[in-house]
Amino acid sequence: MANETPNGPVIRTESPEYRARVAMQALLTLELHRTDTEDIKAFLAEFLKEHRTNQQNIFRLFVALVEEMAYWPHSYMDGRNTAAVSLAKHIVASLPEWDRHKYLPYV
Repeated sequence: MANETPNGPVIRTESPEYRARVAMQALLTLELHRTDTEDIKAFLAEFLKEHRTNQQNIFRLFVALVEEMAYWPHSYMDGRNTAAVSLAKHIVASLPEWDRHKYLPYV
């Protein structure tokens, strides 16, 4: 399947699981322990340069992550991620009529 990007076509032949692992490993190379790191600032600057459709798609991924975390069982939580899960629950609870397909369409 080909997907057109500002940098040209992307041909995807690997499995979704493989592509997800590669993307996760790339994110984990960033210094993410604080919100003011140079890596996060650089990531945000690159995000702003992306095509608007790609920005929406990436944001859709982050929203899906928040939704997923909001419903994690207690066994998935410990002191290292409790704050993130609590915030995810708060965000999802504040959007009772939420429909990601309506508010984050593929355009």
